[in-house]
Amino acid sequence: MDKKSFETVLDEIRKAVLTEYKLKAIEYVHGYFSSEQVVDLLRYFSWAEPQLKAMKALQHKMVAVHPAEVVNILNCFTFSKDKLVALELLAS
Repeated sequence: MDKKSFETVLDEIRKAVLTEYKLKAIEYVHGYFSSEQVVDLLRYFSWAEPQLKAMKALQHKMVAVHPAEVVNILNCFTFSKDKLVALELLAS
């Protein structure tokens, strides 16, 4: 996704108070996110559960992720259990 479009999505996520609205902002996007953009988006979801919901919403909206970049995405999660769930979402 180009920088301007990503900034628009990011702005919508910043404005949203509830997780549901943040997820809708992701779901309505018609482009594909890079791994760096996914990491930036996950920072706006405060806990593991909302982050995993965001990963589910991003699952089919990401360009192919290089294995080295997967580590950066997984580092957004604190607990191993959450990292495993995120890895499963990335793998499918």
